[in-house]
Amino acid sequence: MGTVIGSILIYFPGLRLGKTITVILAHELPEILPNVPLTLGAEVLVWGLAGLGAGIGLTDAGGFGQRRRYWLAGIMGMLGYIVGGASGQLINKLLENIGLHGWKLDWFNQLPFGIAAGLVTLGLGLRSDQLFQGIFVLLTVTTLFFGFNQFHILPPGMLHFPTQMQHPNLSQFWHNLGFMALLSGTTAFCLGITHYFILPLFRWLRN
Repeated sequence: MGTVIGSILIYFPGLRLGKTITVILAHELPEILPNVPLTLGAEVLVWGLAGLGAGIGLTDAGGFGQRRRYWLAGIMGMLGYIVGGASGQLINKLLENIGLHGWKLDWFNQLPFGIAAGLVTLGLGLRSDQLFQGIFVLLTVTTLFFGFNQFHILPPGMLHFPTQMQHPNLSQFWHNLGFMALLSGTTAFCLGITHYFILPLFRWLRN
């Protein structure tokens, strides 16, 4: 739902919201982060609203014994998706300097999805071992997206955060919607595996 609303706000001709956000970020980001090579635009709105929907949706669905603090889940969802989406540029530049190759390079390229999922998990109000569950979700979501890319299971357009959204494009819209649904679904799946299987095993080993 957040992806749909964000896309409508950006694409709606009368609002010119996409162009406005792009201009503001182009001016303000270098002031706020002068030494960080980051270029963001209207896609930030879509990321944030999609994260808001993911956080609130997972909180409302329940199933993990969490405290239902919708405001915190929404804020962390927005933060998670924006940080995850933005981190892709920084990770790519870092990997260029490190010089990784092969599957290691491909795995680290999927890390932004894990970062987004991990931050969403930390905002869900889980009652115990929040950090452990957040880290494990980060690693498993990253690994699943690595598998999606390696085995060409899904269209490439569904396997990256939406970017360059100033101009309406129906095909891009469906890919963006598919990606956000995939990311939130993968987050829920990995959280379920972590909460019901990995966490009990971790506690058993710890005791």
